[in-house]
Amino acid sequence: MSSNEPDKSNEPDQSNQPDKSNGPEESNGPDPSSGPGHSTPPSDALCFPLHFQEWGAGDPVLALHPLALESTAFAGVAQQLARHGLRTLAVDLPGFGRTPGPDAPLTPARMAEPVIEMARRLEKRPLLMGMSMGGRVALEAALCAPEAFRGVTLIAPYLPWRSKRMMLQLARWMNPSAAERVPLERAWPLLKATVNLVERRPNIREDWLARAAVRVAYYFTCPATRVHFLSAARELALDRAFGPEGLWTRLRDMQIPAAFVWGGRDRLIPASHAESVATVMPRAHHFRVACSGHFANGRHFRCLEHAMESALLRVREEAGGDEPVPQRPRPLLDAPCLVGPPLGDALAELPARP
Repeated sequence: MSSNEPDKSNEPDQSNQPDKSNGPEESNGPDPSSGPGHSTPPSDALCFPLHFQEWGAGDPVLALHPLALESTAFAGVAQQLARHGLRTLAVDLPGFGRTPGPDAPLTPARMAEPVIEMARRLEKRPLLMGMSMGGRVALEAALCAPEAFRGVTLIAPYLPWRSKRMMLQLARWMNPSAAERVPLERAWPLLKATVNLVERRPNIREDWLARAAVRVAYYFTCPATRVHFLSAARELALDRAFGPEGLWTRLRDMQIPAAFVWGGRDRLIPASHAESVATVMPRAHHFRVACSGHFANGRHFRCLEHAMESALLRVREEAGGDEPVPQRPRPLLDAPCLVGPPLGDALAELPARP
């Protein structure tokens, strides 16, 4: 691990953004000297280190971001976890943020390798947390090296389609390297200025997940970022569902405590997946956030953060005890909405005029 002192501020490392004077970079990461982020030292088995940011002190939590985003997405929930004596280390997965990507397809297994290596180098076994694509990578890491983690929390994780898989085979014809030829670099100054204006809006200032999602607009002006995005998306589409290497088959072998968080308004990863997961992982906990979507949650962003916090604390509690495996799947728990129903729902509940 790096000997640098952890960042004690509440603000995440802003250096994930490309250098303002030079425009988008080919290296998939900005000047390493411009912020407080840290990187894991390289090993003989890896051709790239993982950049990460950290908040808090105590038992470690490794956090893995969604597709196209980077480690700042966890700045909000990390500050909540710090109040419970947890030290969140949010990583930039290979090919995203400030972590360079390999010259090979970005499969979940390939992205999980440096995560497992990082976990093994920590003084204590970490809890693992992943969202969307990061959830799929977290599942891979937990299945391949259960001894390296105390438990895993998945927030709307990508899971291979269980049916209609013939449609996904079209992804085999996708050539990620073609993204390099899309001339987006000249749009970088305009996109960067636009994103800066959006991030200054009061309604998004503390919603770090939304801010990370907004930044994708100018991250994509980097050719390497576009290639890695398409590579990861292609491999997720081709991810096997069943068979010896299929994820749904392998989920039955999960050996560590697990919890899932599902958004009731999530159209990308619907909460209906919980029932299918419960049949193969009866010990897993499930939380549903009825007011939450996938990325854009508006004023409900704290509802999702609270559910993530609750799920991870439940996993930590189970990892520290000797709880028997339940005979039936655990019930789906509804996480509370902290700000009330969306305006549309509130208006719909008003009585009609006579």
